Amino acid sequence: MLTLRNTAAALVFAIAALNWLQATAMPLGERSGFPVPSLKLELAADKKAGRKATPEAVARELKLQRAPASTTIRTLKRDHRASAPVSAKALRGAGYSAIDTAGALRKEYRTNATASAKSLRQAGYSAAESAQALRSAHKSSTNQYAKAAKQAGYPFAAVAHALRDIYKSTAQQAAEAMHAAGHSPNQIGSMLKDEYGLNAQETARILVTVITVIIIVIAVIVAIFSFGAGTAAATAVLAIMISIGVASYNEIGDGLKAAFNLNASQMAEVFKTKNVAVDKTAKMLKHTYNAGGEAAAKALKQAGYSVTQVADQLKTVFNATGENATNWLIKAGYSVNDAAGAIIAKFNPSAKQLATWLKKAGVSAKNTAKALKEKIENSGKKVLKWLKQAGYGRSSVVKAIKDVFTGNATNIAKWMRNAGYSWTQVTKGLFNDLGKSASATAQALFKAGLKNMQTMTNLLTSVVKVNAQTAAQIIANL
Repeated sequence: MLTLRNTAAALVFAIAALNWLQATAMPLGERSGFPVPSLKLELAADKKAGRKATPEAVARELKLQRAPASTTIRTLKRDHRASAPVSAKALRGAGYSAIDTAGALRKEYRTNATASAKSLRQAGYSAAESAQALRSAHKSSTNQYAKAAKQAGYPFAAVAHALRDIYKSTAQQAAEAMHAAGHSPNQIGSMLKDEYGLNAQETARILVTVITVIIIVIAVIVAIFSFGAGTAAATAVLAIMISIGVASYNEIGDGLKAAFNLNASQMAEVFKTKNVAVDKTAKMLKHTYNAGGEAAAKALKQAGYSVTQVADQLKTVFNATGENATNWLIKAGYSVNDAAGAIIAKFNPSAKQLATWLKKAGVSAKNTAKALKEKIENSGKKVLKWLKQAGYGRSSVVKAIKDVFTGNATNIAKWMRNAGYSWTQVTKGLFNDLGKSASATAQALFKAGLKNMQTMTNLLTSVVKVNAQTAAQIIANL
């Protein structure tokens, strides 16, 4: 009986001792040399109050016990119904690495790269840590990381730095990844300049392969590099576009116009400065400025293109007729002789056609006569006829022929008759237009072939306004 009582007492004592030891047992972390009195007190307080320990406290305790991240997350998910972001935050607070946390998230929550990135971001892991984690846990490529990081809300600059330092991405690879992720062209251009130290040409070379829209590429490099304003700045940008092999001068024109607000003449000047072929410049003016032939001719003239070059473009690019081309060249400011020469070369008009086109372009009879003399034939007789056929008035024709060919009254009278003028018009030309005297007029008429003295008398009295007696005296002296 005594033995039984002693045995029972010993058993009670042993159970009490065991309960005391369990209640006061130190965590593995403490017994391993990691004192955590605050954590111990926190867990004890939670237990005493009948509360579950916080995820953070549990994660710290398990970390001290050297539990792997997957075990810790499994515990938090199972016992605390913690979400992935909550678990990630707890693990970070406990000191788990981003790589371990991401691996555990993928294993326990079946997260994809984007979901993992969001949890890591909310937990406070840096973009660089996230990059290492996604590359390790999800085997994420450069593009996949950039997309996940953007959706997770990491700052652009931090992601760019991670691409360069963690993924060892080249500037080209980083630009492609950021573009695929949906970042703006300006952000990508700034990354190339600031993160990779590229100059404007190098930046543009990459942007045209990634963004491809030239007007956007030009806008970006103008925005992030110091080009200034005006035609000099536009010329510098054009030089870059040419150097990197951009073939569409129409698109370049669009970009330069938008970036520098140049008018058509200024743009043509920029293109001419960089020796862009006249046909490309003409097509650009038509495309970018919706320029017609007249506006294009003026812009090309001011830029320094030759009259022959411009005439050719008016015909091939603007489908100009010879008449329109003549008009536009004259209005552009080319000399009449130069314009006439170009028109002859490109449109091969007859003399009459050329004279008519020049007249319609507002060219004086004298200047038209000069052009016909120089470019077609040095013949007063023919030029006078062409002027008349073109529709110039008698007075301007007669004066032009006198000035250009220094024709005497008799020759002018003959040429006028050859051109189809009546004797009355010839008389007016001599007396009214050239200011010849009554006697000189009669002499010229007679030498030109007027042998009917009655007609002569009538012309002297009706046109020259001499009386019959004077007329008779003049005729008697012929």
